[in-house]
Amino acid sequence: CFPSAVLTSVLLISLWCKSMAFTSTYKSIAPHQRLQQVNEVTTMANFKQSIPTHRGLCAYRVEAPTQAESLENPKEIGTEMITGVEEKVPTTMSNALRTFFVGGNSGPILVVASIAFLSYVRLCKITPVISSSDGIIFAISIIFWWFQEHFMHDKLLHSNFNWVGKSIHQTHHDKPYFHVSIDPPALVLGWLWTVHFLLRSLLPLPWAFSATIGYAIAGLFYEWAHYIVHTKVRLKKNSLFRQIRDNHIRHHCVNNKYWFSFSVPGIDDLMGTNPTVQQARRLREKERV
Repeated sequence: CFPSAVLTSVLLISLWCKSMAFTSTYKSIAPHQRLQQVNEVTTMANFKQSIPTHRGLCAYRVEAPTQAESLENPKEIGTEMITGVEEKVPTTMSNALRTFFVGGNSGPILVVASIAFLSYVRLCKITPVISSSDGIIFAISIIFWWFQEHFMHDKLLHSNFNWVGKSIHQTHHDKPYFHVSIDPPALVLGWLWTVHFLLRSLLPLPWAFSATIGYAIAGLFYEWAHYIVHTKVRLKKNSLFRQIRDNHIRHHCVNNKYWFSFSVPGIDDLMGTNPTVQQARRLREKERV
């Protein structure tokens, strides 16, 4: 039973990793393409505007500029010029996967191990039967994570009151945009297992394990999504991760009061935090006055 549980977990993670590779290319970004002060044309249907880019914190160049990317009005950037020394970050998917799972931060691989352990206990120690209720609980826990992402990013990490989480998140914003961003193992595992024992106090034991497994997979996806959009890996146009990165670059470089979602960018539409770039710039300028 244990091999079956581990195999199930490995297959889930393998399928997930293959989907990451499918949405990305494996080509490195040419150095001359990285820090051009141009506007990248976005691919999202509701964002025809361009993303402001410049050297420093928001240095962002992953495609060769086209004729549509005009250098006119270079002052219309709408962000501060924040300089800093960039970290060395992955530029290919293979390097990104290696750094994420075995690059020194043990958080992601420990989450994979936790998923395998939870699957083993659920299937081998509790019951091997997986009911439709388990599937529903599993799905609900993932959907819950999607909205939790937005709520915590908006209301806690960008809160109107000061606390340690906000300070840590501000440090993340103060860094050059391209850097390796993976949450530490203590935070990741502490959060995951706290949620697990909370679920055990609220749900029947089989459901609690099913919910925790779904929650952990959703959390691992978030960790990957946030990590990959801060690297220089070239992402395919119209892919999910390209959309996530486009939104996140706006969050960092246009107005950090908008674009809080990761796993499902459309949640920003539902929550009213997906304005046009021009609207977000105007709102930011009003706040400065």
